[in-house]
Amino acid sequence: MNRGNVHLSANIHPRLRLLLLFALVLPIFTSLTGSNSSDAYASVPAAVSTHNQYGFIMALLENNRAVKDMGFQWVQYGVYWKDAEPTPGNYNWGHVDNILNSARSVGLNVLIRVSRPPQWARDPVCATIDTCPPRDAAEFGRFTNRLAAHVKPRIAPNRVAYEIWNEPNTDIEWGNLCPDPERYSGLLVAAYPQMKSADAAALVVAGAVTTVGQRLRPSCYLDDVAFLDRMYQAGAAPYFDVLSDHPYGFGSPPEEDPIYGNSGLVFRRPELHRQLMVRYGDEEKEIWATEMGWAIDPKTVGLNCPLVPWHFIHSPQQQADYLVRAHQWARANWPWMGAMFTFNFDFQDAPWYGGCHPFDFWSVEGRPAQAALAALTRARFSDVPLDFWAYDFVEYLANRSVIGGYSDGTFRPNNSATRGQLAKIVVLGLNLTLPPPQSAHFADVQTNNPFYQYVETAFERGLIGGYPCGGPGEPCDTQQRPYFRPNTNVTRGQIAKIVVLAAQWNLINPITPSFRDVDYGATFYEFIETAFARQILSGYQCGGPGEPCDP
Repeated sequence: MNRGNVHLSANIHPRLRLLLLFALVLPIFTSLTGSNSSDAYASVPAAVSTHNQYGFIMALLENNRAVKDMGFQWVQYGVYWKDAEPTPGNYNWGHVDNILNSARSVGLNVLIRVSRPPQWARDPVCATIDTCPPRDAAEFGRFTNRLAAHVKPRIAPNRVAYEIWNEPNTDIEWGNLCPDPERYSGLLVAAYPQMKSADAAALVVAGAVTTVGQRLRPSCYLDDVAFLDRMYQAGAAPYFDVLSDHPYGFGSPPEEDPIYGNSGLVFRRPELHRQLMVRYGDEEKEIWATEMGWAIDPKTVGLNCPLVPWHFIHSPQQQADYLVRAHQWARANWPWMGAMFTFNFDFQDAPWYGGCHPFDFWSVEGRPAQAALAALTRARFSDVPLDFWAYDFVEYLANRSVIGGYSDGTFRPNNSATRGQLAKIVVLGLNLTLPPPQSAHFADVQTNNPFYQYVETAFERGLIGGYPCGGPGEPCDTQQRPYFRPNTNVTRGQIAKIVVLAAQWNLINPITPSFRDVDYGATFYEFIETAFARQILSGYQCGGPGEPCDP
């Protein structure tokens, strides 16, 4: 993802403070997750990027306004093929139009889940079951073409995405047949070109796997990672824009590790799916969490309902806390995570549920989670909104008290950064703080200087150096101590050097420079090339004032 260009020829850049945050977040992320930074931060096409966008799975159209008022951008509704085309070629778009009109009227984007064929289109083996896959994938493709053509003019100017099927890695959602990733991939192959021919801007979302198949249907299910792996082996990659999954947290907190934790049924399950995407070279796509959430214990709201005890265990306040922490984890650690849909907003209001229906206890409407999630959409700093290119990095470090803002609620991202500030951010960001020495190593950073501890730590760690005394305004004292110049704006080369040293990356020294204004053998050459190879900085195109293009 392109998060802002870096001008290598300028000594001071107005976005310098954000550049150093951009540089620092990657090594911190790597140390926390063990991921390779070039994989974890692979680019996502700008047209598809929905990072930090949120939605709900909805029951009632009239509640769309409440979702919009929370600051969310998406709602999800299901469209059953059996209702929209009850007999071949005869279409009933009433339900679809109601969804579109309601969402468009309040300015929400729509994710439409497409599933459940009509009986005439089902595989004869399971024709009495509405989750049965279609007998002919081409018929499914034709229907999705008509659906996309109908939706396109009615949703504009808002966006639409289509999720193909629901949890096809369980037999219960596959007509009681054993899951078949190759056959599911065939649905994508049939639907994708048909939908794109009707609406090139529509997003096709595929996968929709559940992590809980083994617990629900131990007789016939397919592990989510294995299902997705076989999808890729079947050649499905060119036939979807976004990979989707359902990372419910069940009984685990949102931070529990998907490999080394107590259960594989954890919110961080998409990290395994991401590794799979990278392995197949599909890392430019986003993952969407099209269902996620935690269920409350009915007893906490005064009901005595016999529900599965291993996940209907939370209080409403704990549900709110876990949902917020899940979104914060995704913001800080998953730049590849796109739109996230909480299940659900209002199923407790739906007359066709109610009572002790399990879906009621995932709902957030009117519970603490509604206000808590709404607060997530309000930016910490008034001048760093959620769609700002460096929002993730600012938020990540602010959450860890590495950086702060000003008393007026601003961050002032266009301010330049000083050498003292950089020392503080690097030391705090990488948790390098050492006890300060009794005497100062630098003549101009005494023990009462606010950056003293951080400068001394960075010096002891070998991350920074100073300037020999004796220059203008920098007389030598009896100890001949150097000067650090903590209030001087830090240069681009200095940033590259300090961050690369702090991350302990091996230096690279390519013969051919990546940038015209940083020649081979220049003072900061190896550090800039190393930072560039780690994808934490980039440059400007040539052709600007004073920057002619070379051959």
